[in-house]
Amino acid sequence: MPSPFDLVFQKGGFFKSLSREETVDRLNPLAEQLTRLNNGYETVAARLIATGDAGMFAFADRIKADQRFARMDVGKLNETIFSNGGTAYNGTSLEPGQIALPAEPADFTAEMQRREQAHLNDLNETLKLDHQIRSQAILGNLVTHSEERLRTLDDMSRTF
Repeated sequence: MPSPFDLVFQKGGFFKSLSREETVDRLNPLAEQLTRLNNGYETVAARLIATGDAGMFAFADRIKADQRFARMDVGKLNETIFSNGGTAYNGTSLEPGQIALPAEPADFTAEMQRREQAHLNDLNETLKLDHQIRSQAILGNLVTHSEERLRTLDDMSRTF
């Protein structure tokens, strides 16, 4: 039988959870995926503003509001990766606008919906694993924020 010391200080506490290395391996792809999504949202917001349409300005504002949380989410993922001894994806290889999106609003909205849904699916799959409590809480917030971004995109898709 393991000692109380082993129970508390190995792999996240009393319950079996992913190791530090496994946590890094699971969270780093999510950080990269969300960084790429954020780049795409920046492009979408700029395109909506460029239309000069007041209705599109409102969607651009919603996207920008959603992006505040998305950028914090990347930071939380990166912080967790660093605290587990890993090196987080930093996105320095990405340039603004580098993420290719279709030109038409209906098409780029549909593409972003597809990408956001794929991200949400990956988050939900990762959340099924035995993460440490802090990582589970962060992933839960990421799911909530992803669902909010999908609602914004759904509202946009009904406009086009």
